[in-house]
Amino acid sequence: MLQHKELTEGRDFTETQPAPAKGQKRSRGRLGSAKSKASETVTPAADIHELMEGRLHLGNHSMHANHQDHSGGHTSNATQGDTTPAASHSAICADIRALHRTSRFALKSQSRIDRSLEAFIRVNVFGFNPHGTEKEIEAASKGAMKLLKQIRSMETPEEFATLEPMVHASDASRGPWDAIRNDCEKRMRKLAEQLPCYELVEATAGFGALGLAQIIGETGDLSNYANVAKVWKRMGYAPHNGYAASAWRTNRADGKKLTSDEWTVVGYSPERCSIAFSLADSMFRHQITSAAKSETTYGAAKGPYGAVYIARRERTTETHPEWNKAHAHADALRVMMKALLRDLWVTWHKHGAGQRSNGSLGVNAAHA
Repeated sequence: MLQHKELTEGRDFTETQPAPAKGQKRSRGRLGSAKSKASETVTPAADIHELMEGRLHLGNHSMHANHQDHSGGHTSNATQGDTTPAASHSAICADIRALHRTSRFALKSQSRIDRSLEAFIRVNVFGFNPHGTEKEIEAASKGAMKLLKQIRSMETPEEFATLEPMVHASDASRGPWDAIRNDCEKRMRKLAEQLPCYELVEATAGFGALGLAQIIGETGDLSNYANVAKVWKRMGYAPHNGYAASAWRTNRADGKKLTSDEWTVVGYSPERCSIAFSLADSMFRHQITSAAKSETTYGAAKGPYGAVYIARRERTTETHPEWNKAHAHADALRVMMKALLRDLWVTWHKHGAGQRSNGSLGVNAAHA
């Protein structure tokens, strides 16, 4: 029986094919017309360090933080701490955006691997039927997750021993994506520490350098936004005709629907909104003492954004008594996150970083 250790040890995920000799063509493997040689090692990911050092270009920006200073014509290396106003901040933001896109792609690749394995187990072991009852569907899903946990803990029931190699191989295939994502996020943190609003990050419990980098990865240079309302719109927090964009998407706008042209105006991105929600949830857990521990209705504030959350909950209790707890909680998280985005934008501009950069994302790019 194959063990997880046997499947993952001895494999260098950053190993690449040797360069072909002059005049020879590189074997293209099973995706090309020629067969790969058994002696050649082809990994699922190219050399990660080579990728991160700028030899892979995304859009118009290199992932290497060496950019031309548009104001003075000299070269500045953002990763070495050169913080020339405007041009340097724009260069750092461009690098963060490139790394963020790669990180998100790696995350989606990880998710595809995991979801495919879970689906296989649900269907082939627990007889999942999408047309079954709600109880049957739930049982198949829970059964699959429980079995996967047992296999990964080396506590596989004997009758399912044949599934071990598949599960361990699937988990091992995540290795290159794990490495790429971790490397991207490490670099994003370092770059975020050089941004003009990082002092706010250091003073905010539950919000870190990676969170700031993820926001910049979605918004780009905050200098390109004339006011904070445009930042809110970019992150999916601008209402449209009295309803949140998420309400329009989930058909909670009193039965009303948007046309394709109206959706273009809204500029809503579910993925972008999901990132913002995750960041808000992290702040909530660090900025508020639970209602049970504090013996209060909504908890006790431990930070300024916790106070924003509680104030919003108290207000909507009066103005929207028909809202259930989940609705009121999501609304308060939204208001709390908008407060953070406002403060990030204000701090950015306070430090003189508000000069419009030559970046690719302008104030009217909220629909991108």
